[in-house]
Amino acid sequence: MTGKKVAKPSQAVLKEVRSLKGHEGDVAVIEPESGRYFVDKNLTVAMRQARKAFPGKVFYCLRLGPPHTHAGVSGGRFRKPGEQAKRSQRPRRVEKSL
Repeated sequence: MTGKKVAKPSQAVLKEVRSLKGHEGDVAVIEPESGRYFVDKNLTVAMRQARKAFPGKVFYCLRLGPPHTHAGVSGGRFRKPGEQAKRSQRPRRVEKSL
């Protein structure tokens, strides 16, 4: 599979999108060439709107708001780069044979 390279939108467009008020935790889908963007709480909905307006284009996506608004969105714990996942501290179940 050969993927298309995603162009990064201009700094002005990124600044405008990141400064949107009342959209913390929402997803922004940006068409880099035009600078047009689509914002929704659901990535699928925002992508459908973008694809309808710009069929066949590749989009740049980002989640809006401060980093703490994203915690738990993926269901996982964020780790620092290079940090290893910790094993569960629960005791293991031991089967006894009679």
